[in-house]
Amino acid sequence: MKYIIKNLIFIFSFIFIYHFKNDSFILDELYTKLLILYFSIHLTFSIYFKAFSSKVTFYQNIKSVVLINSCSIVFISLISSLTFFGSVSRIFILLVFILNGVSQLGFFYFFQILNTSKTSIKNKNEQKLSIFFVVNFFASLLIYLICYDYVFPVDINIIWDNQTLFYLLLIWLLSCLITRKFSVINKNIYYQVAPLFKSYFLMISIISLVVFFLRIEKFDIFNVIVFLSMYLIAQLIFDFIFYKKYLVLNSSFQSEVENQKDLIIDTFSSNLKDDVLHFLNDIPLLKNNQIMSSLIEIIRDRGYQLKNILYLDTRSSKNLFHRKDKSISIFINTTSVNNYIVINTMLDTIRLKLENGGLFIGRFKPLDQQYNELKSKMPEFMFIFVMPIHFLVFRVFPKIPLFKSFYFLLTRGKRKYISKAEVFGRLKYHGFSISNYYLIGNEIYFTAELKKTKSSEKNPSYGPLIKLKRVGLDNKIIEIYKFRTMHPYSEFVQEDLISNNKLKETGKINNDYRLTSWGIIFRKLWLDELPQIYNWLKGDINLIGVRALSLNYFSLYPKKLQIKRTKIKPGLIPPFYADLPKNFEEIIRSEEKYLRQRAQNKLLTDLKYLSKAIINILFRGARSG
Repeated sequence: MKYIIKNLIFIFSFIFIYHFKNDSFILDELYTKLLILYFSIHLTFSIYFKAFSSKVTFYQNIKSVVLINSCSIVFISLISSLTFFGSVSRIFILLVFILNGVSQLGFFYFFQILNTSKTSIKNKNEQKLSIFFVVNFFASLLIYLICYDYVFPVDINIIWDNQTLFYLLLIWLLSCLITRKFSVINKNIYYQVAPLFKSYFLMISIISLVVFFLRIEKFDIFNVIVFLSMYLIAQLIFDFIFYKKYLVLNSSFQSEVENQKDLIIDTFSSNLKDDVLHFLNDIPLLKNNQIMSSLIEIIRDRGYQLKNILYLDTRSSKNLFHRKDKSISIFINTTSVNNYIVINTMLDTIRLKLENGGLFIGRFKPLDQQYNELKSKMPEFMFIFVMPIHFLVFRVFPKIPLFKSFYFLLTRGKRKYISKAEVFGRLKYHGFSISNYYLIGNEIYFTAELKKTKSSEKNPSYGPLIKLKRVGLDNKIIEIYKFRTMHPYSEFVQEDLISNNKLKETGKINNDYRLTSWGIIFRKLWLDELPQIYNWLKGDINLIGVRALSLNYFSLYPKKLQIKRTKIKPGLIPPFYADLPKNFEEIIRSEEKYLRQRAQNKLLTDLKYLSKAIINILFRGARSG
C-alpha cells in the first residue's frame, strides 16, 4: 500500500509541475514518454534502496529519498543527453525531484503519526524534528530563491529556460547534501550553523572552479557571490530564530564549585569559633575540601569574629559602601572577577574595606580556559574565523579609548577575557599577596591577603606599546620602550615569580605564564626590542651595553657588579648575544668580562661585541627569550 501511494505521489508531483509550466494537466507526447522513463527509473531505485521501511528512522528515510531522487536525476540526465529528451527543461526535472522528495517525506511523517497510538517522549521529539526538517528545507529553498530573484530578477514566463538558476539550485542541493545541512541537529548553535558556512564556501568553490576551468566568460560571478552572501546572512537570521524555537539549548551556567564529599566541620582543628566555621561551610564557593582546608590553615589562629566576615555575590563595588573602612577580616565574593563591572574599582574598594592582613577570596576564569571553552563549542574551521573577530572585540576594543564605550555597551561589563597574569597583577597592584590558588574545573579559586599599600604606579601598562622602568646610568630609573609580549599588569607579579618559580639556566623565569602567544613570536623575531631604538636615539641607552634591568632583576646581581653596571648606560644589544651564556652565573661572568674589556678600550670592545651579536642573531638564532 505504501509503495502504491509513494508512486502516486511521484506521478502527482510530475503532473503538478507540468501544469505549473504549461497550464495544462494533459501531457504532450514528449513529457508522457519522460514520465514513463522517469517513473521506471524512480521505481527501480525505490526498490533498491528500500524506501520507507518501518524499521528505520525519519532521518534514515531522508537519506534514502535523497539517494533515490539523486540517482534518478543522474540517469535521466545521461539518457537525455543521448536521446531526444535533451530538449526537456532542466528546471522542470529539478522541481519534480524537490516536490516529490518533500511530498514523500510528508507522507512518511503522516504515516508515522497514524501508526503511533501511544506516543512516547522519544517519538514526540522524533515528530518535532521531522517537522523541523521539512519546514527548514522549504524555508531555506524559499530564502535561496528570493535572494536569487533580488540579485537576478526572474521572469516567471521564461524561468524554465533559465540555466543559471538550474545550475545554482543543483549546486545548492549538492552542497547541502555534502555538508549535511538538513540532517544535523545539535544543541550547540555553533555546530548547528556550521554546515551552512561549509555549504556557502563549497558553493563558491565549485562555481569558481567551473567558471575558471571551463572559461565561462559571460558568467557574472561577482553578482553570484553577492547573491550567495545575501543568502548566507538571511539563512543565518532564520536559523537563529527557528532553532531557538525548536531546540532546547543548554545555556544554564553552572556557577557552583565542583562538590566533593560533604565537609565535616570537626575535621578542621583550629581556634576559630564554631559559628565562624559553620558560616564558612555554608558558602557555595568554599564547598571544596581543598579550598576550605587551605583557608582554615591561614586563619586558624587569628580568632576572627563572625561580624567581621562579609559574604557577597556582587559585580558592583557599591554593595560594599555600607561597610566602614578597615572593618572586614574576610571578604568572600562568589561573582567571578570576569564579571566585575570595573575590576580596579572593585579591588580598590575591597582594599579599603579590608583590615591589614585581611583576606579576599574569589574566583575567575583564566584566558586560556575561556578560549578552550570557546573552541570546544564550535567546529575547528569555524573557530579559525571566529577567533580573530573575537580577539578584536574582547581583547583589543577594551584597550582603545574610542571603543571602550562600545565594548561596555555590548557586554555590559560581563564575561571579560582576562588572563591569570592580569588578575594576579591587578591584585598585587592593589597591595594583595596571593596566598594560594587552585584550578578547579575551568576556574581559578584564589585567596589573597592584603599586605601592602596600593602601588604608586599611576598608569600601569595596558596597551601594545609599553614603558618599563629600568635601572640606568647612576642608578637613575629610566623608561624603556618595548612592544608588549606579556599580559597587562604582568610586571607586578615578577617578584613573586622569581621567588616561587626560580630562574632557568638562561636567566629567564621558569614557567613564566605572563607571556602571550604573540609575545613568544615577537621575541623570536626580535620585534619586541625595536622601540628601544627610540631610547637609543634619545640618549637613554647605548647601542652596545649591559641589559637594562628591572629593580627585581637588578637586586639579584652581586653588589660589586651592580655598582659597575650603573657607571655606564645600558645597551640596546647586550653582551648576552655575543657570548650566549647558558645560565645565570654565566650571564654575570659575561657582563663582568664585557665591562672589564670596555674599560680598557671602549670602541674596539663595542665593535667586537656588535659583530659577534649580529652573527649569532642572524645565523645562530640567538633570541632574548
